[in-house]
Amino acid sequence: MILVTGANGMLGNAVVEQLLDAGERVRTFDLAAHANPAVESVVGDIRNIADVRQACANISGVIHTASLVDLHLGQPQRLHDINVGGVKNLIAACREHGIQRLSYMSSAEVISGADPLQDATEHTPYPRPHLTYYGVTKEAAEQQVLAANDAELATCAMRTFGIFGERDRNFIQRAIDKTNGKQLPAISGTTGITDVIYAGNIAHALILGLSKLAPGNEIGGQTFHITDHAPQAMQSFLAELLRPLGYQRPKRSTPLTIVWGIAALLEALYTITKLERFANPIVTRHQLLLSTQDYYLDSSKARDLLGYTPRFSRAEAIKRTQDWFALALSA
Repeated sequence: MILVTGANGMLGNAVVEQLLDAGERVRTFDLAAHANPAVESVVGDIRNIADVRQACANISGVIHTASLVDLHLGQPQRLHDINVGGVKNLIAACREHGIQRLSYMSSAEVISGADPLQDATEHTPYPRPHLTYYGVTKEAAEQQVLAANDAELATCAMRTFGIFGERDRNFIQRAIDKTNGKQLPAISGTTGITDVIYAGNIAHALILGLSKLAPGNEIGGQTFHITDHAPQAMQSFLAELLRPLGYQRPKRSTPLTIVWGIAALLEALYTITKLERFANPIVTRHQLLLSTQDYYLDSSKARDLLGYTPRFSRAEAIKRTQDWFALALSA
């Protein structure tokens, strides 16, 4: 039986669906029971070691997608407790129950600094400083996972940018939330391209990683960069995906220099007034960097060692996502 943590999220749910399609027995672990009656659900909190121990009993392998994605300017304690403490609990429970395989969803945020990334390999060093505290916590968690690889527990970590798909409450939803009516934000003076990846494809990579893992083999202790198709300009991708849902790019755009200045001013205001504890400004320099300059990965290692190729085409991924959002937005 395979344990999937964070199974109610966009990525976790995609992992569950593919495992079930492959005939695997699946147990889910999340704050609420999974909707699919074909799985065995354990309800609990990744921060509670007793809950994690319960979830890991009689399990042969773990795919860990549970994570808090929080791009606050500050350093919320919950980010560390869930992303770092949760991984610590999971590794301990794996050892207690003799689980030999752990496939972990990391993030390309662990190597994202102020400088562009172009065909970045797994040898790209961690930046100092990170763009976000989220990146700090994901690095710490990734290092724990890789260091845990030994003769008894085989581990690997997947990194990617910009996951989208059905049940997306972060990437695409944030873009929708920033619209003015049905007008998408438009910034001129940008040339950067970045990776975006469909949840079904990164789910496929996580499952491949788990299937290839065994204590002592070459997959253990490795990170893998996962992409699906060619990187593209973020504004163009969002326009392509959201146009059939009625969202349009305005005829006029705002120069990047002006938006950058507004973001810097808002960040300073939020920091001085301590508003960063409760919310982020409508735009931050971190968001601008990731959407206006090059951030894309080289995934040849995953292709060569895991045999990874995208399971879904970009056209199919976009159509599936559009269909889901059309229903969600009309509800």
